[in-house]
Amino acid sequence: MKENAILKKSESFAYRIVDFCHHLKYDLHEYQLAGQLIRSGTSIGANVVEAQNSISKKEFVVKMTIAQKECGETMYWLRVIHHGKYLEDALFQSLYKDCEEIMWLFISILKSSKKTDLES
Repeated sequence: MKENAILKKSESFAYRIVDFCHHLKYDLHEYQLAGQLIRSGTSIGANVVEAQNSISKKEFVVKMTIAQKECGETMYWLRVIHHGKYLEDALFQSLYKDCEEIMWLFISILKSSKKTDLES
């Protein structure tokens, strides 16, 4: 069975976000930013799972588009948290790079999904 890269990467990313948000909330006492980041960062993978269980191609594209938007929002919150000095440079670079890789996967998946719709 072929490995599902977007599913694997988004789930792994969610674990990292949960760990960081735990630190942000309980060690740094930054509750609002932790809440924003955990919602968007874990929503990426949740929407990918929903897309995998879609009953139609249209529903798949919609769910993957929502996941892509959540990915963009997560990148925003990472930049804000980093700017606020709650996130050290090395961890910011690592999380942001992972998020960018996921974003590029969404771009590729959605591009090919829309291309096959045009060919049908």
